[in-house]
Amino acid sequence: MGENRNSQQRATEPRRALIARAEAAWEDQSGVLHVSAVMIEDTSRGGAGIKLKQAIDVGTKVKIKWPKEEFFGIVRHCRRLGYDYIIGVQRIGIDGK
Repeated sequence: MGENRNSQQRATEPRRALIARAEAAWEDQSGVLHVSAVMIEDTSRGGAGIKLKQAIDVGTKVKIKWPKEEFFGIVRHCRRLGYDYIIGVQRIGIDGK
C-alpha cells in the first residue's frame, strides 16, 4: 500500500524534460564498481530518469554526476527500450544515506 502511495507521489511531482550527458557510478551485487556515460532525460526535486546501455538492479545505490550537480540515488525501476535501458533514480541524502 505504501508503495502505491509513493508511485502516486512520483507521478504527480513536476518533472523537467532535458537531455544532458552525465556519469553514473555504482557497485553491482558482487562489489564490482561500474562507471558509465548516461543521458539524463528528465529531472525533478525527487529524482531523475536516465538512459544507458546496461541494466542496473532495482535497489542499487548510484551516484550521478553532471556539470550542474552531483547526487546520490536509489534505482527504483529499470526497463529495456530498444538497445538502451531507462532507469528511474530516486534521490537520497547528499552523503549517500
